[in-house]
Amino acid sequence: QREVVNYALDGAEKHVLLQFSVLPGHEDDWAQVQVALTDITARKKAEAYLEYLGKHDILTKLHNRAFYTDELNRLERKSLRPVSAIVIDLNGLKEANDERGHDAGDQLLRRFGEVLNSVVKAPHHAMRIGGDEFTVVLEDVESLPAVERMAREILTAFSMPLEVDERHDVIITPSLGISLYPDHALVPTDLLKFADTAMYQAKAEGRNTYQIYNEAMDAEARKRATVLSSLRKAMDRGEFRLMFQPRMALADGRITGVETLLRWHSAELGEISPTVFIPLAEESGLVGALGAWALREGLRAARLLHRDPARAGLRRVGARGFTSCPSPPRPPCGARPVPAGRGSGRCARWPPSPGCRSCPWPAGRCSGCAASRCATGWPRRPRRSRCRGTGP
Repeated sequence: QREVVNYALDGAEKHVLLQFSVLPGHEDDWAQVQVALTDITARKKAEAYLEYLGKHDILTKLHNRAFYTDELNRLERKSLRPVSAIVIDLNGLKEANDERGHDAGDQLLRRFGEVLNSVVKAPHHAMRIGGDEFTVVLEDVESLPAVERMAREILTAFSMPLEVDERHDVIITPSLGISLYPDHALVPTDLLKFADTAMYQAKAEGRNTYQIYNEAMDAEARKRATVLSSLRKAMDRGEFRLMFQPRMALADGRITGVETLLRWHSAELGEISPTVFIPLAEESGLVGALGAWALREGLRAARLLHRDPARAGLRRVGARGFTSCPSPPRPPCGARPVPAGRGSGRCARWPPSPGCRSCPWPAGRCSGCAASRCATGWPRRPRRSRCRGTGP
């Protein structure tokens, strides 16, 4: 038996299973034989579809990660041929999912795949690695300018909004990372790792651009991984704190509210800028827990401030704001603050120590008032009365 291909009268391709057998007693002359023809077109289509599913992403119709792995293994056996990889990450897909639902996100991925497939032509391959991450493998591209030209074509193709439905268009911008073999990677299988590192650098540079891998990016990637690892433990260790920056009314110097600032001092890495750990928290999914903690701590501090300012745990930090501290600062003489009676509207004052000549505040007088607060950090109440002392 054997499988053959035949064609119907309308030109349609038909797969036929041909079975040939000689009837008993006619083995010598083959005078009587039996031929059976079975139409197996449906079975061949099902097999082809299963093979297609094994190598393609059903949503975008692009090649999938399994094809990518097989392709790199094939290229590795031909080590003399140059190969380049472009890793693409979509910016704005998560926001579109949150605003319009997952159906709209799937439609965006489908449209992205169609546009990307129209840009990348054979012998090159466009693949969806997973989620919103795509890869383009360029075969036999020897020069870096040619790879950059392909990257610019991809960016240009997505400069226009993608149509979600008849009424809505969404702008999705890609971030691209480029890696070349053998310039960057010793084996083609390392291309994805290096291109992925360059892609994260492109996102850090402002997105909607491309970056070419270099060795300095490895150090940045290791630092990023270290910060992310410490970030996951920081909340349990109690390394976060809130700072409160007052907002003042210029007309009367009255404090109308505060701006809450989140700060992180890592026991391992020291002070970490919010511009570093906030994007990492957003990408890793920790921003929700971090925001909930900041909200709880801010409300707790506000409640304490209204009940008893002395126990609110705030101290003045220059002219910029307040942070947690058990008590207000002290003058050079070492005197302790004497707060005015509750509701008196008077500022707190610093009585000098006996025999202290260096203290700038005379006995019985206020320690001095700025536009909105005493130099001691204690609030005054300008609505009821003015401070009775002037200070130096």
